[in-house]
Amino acid sequence: MFSNGLKSKPLPSQAVAELQGIADWLQSEKAEFHLDKNINICNNKDGLAKATSKFTTWFTTKVTPASSENRVTAIHFCEPTIVPLDQDWAEYLIPVHAVGDTIMVDDQQLNPGYYCHLEENVRVCGDFFAVLLLSR
Repeated sequence: MFSNGLKSKPLPSQAVAELQGIADWLQSEKAEFHLDKNINICNNKDGLAKATSKFTTWFTTKVTPASSENRVTAIHFCEPTIVPLDQDWAEYLIPVHAVGDTIMVDDQQLNPGYYCHLEENVRVCGDFFAVLLLSR
């Protein structure tokens, strides 16, 4: 549990089964990460949509409202960073692959296989790949 009221929750088991394939794709050149405002963002949106399609289906079926619109982005966090929030969307931070030892969200550890629903700006630390799933 996070000190600011955020809770980490386990991903649905079917979604967890998709993490390794997503991690492999994100670490490949196909992801085409580029630096935007000190954040490494996946630039291959079509490829990301394809790589995360099963995961997104499992996650949204179990976690987000059924009538929601969803958007997926991926970020390679490698320096302490404030996660960019879009106020018009519910945002879920989902670590996919830890390159370093620890993923921290506002001084609390978050592991692959878990997610947190972001309702305010949070600071993340660690070297890791994450999917940000936005829903409305």
